[in-house]
Amino acid sequence: MYTLSQYRGDLAEQTQAEIESLAEDCAQDAMLAILAHLHEFRGDSKFTTWAYKFAVNTALVTARCERWKSVSLDQLLNDAESPGWPVQIEQAHDPDRPALQKEI
Repeated sequence: MYTLSQYRGDLAEQTQAEIESLAEDCAQDAMLAILAHLHEFRGDSKFTTWAYKFAVNTALVTARCERWKSVSLDQLLNDAESPGWPVQIEQAHDPDRPALQKEI
């Protein structure tokens, strides 16, 4: 819950009850990840420190996913054409670049 409340910007549209529900889901997901990776624990740190990493990473990924869940890709493309878009798409002057992009 603490991590989700610290990154409130990603969850601006969520109510407190929804954030609490997300926190519970994150705790369950983190527990499953910990159990799945338990054989990887080497004892280089405390177990709680190692497990905490899973909880925080799960919460951060969930917050980012929630932020973009309601965003339309069509709207993003339309916004990209407006002058306020932070990343301007420039045409490459390198003749090899389109070929490389197509290959990728």
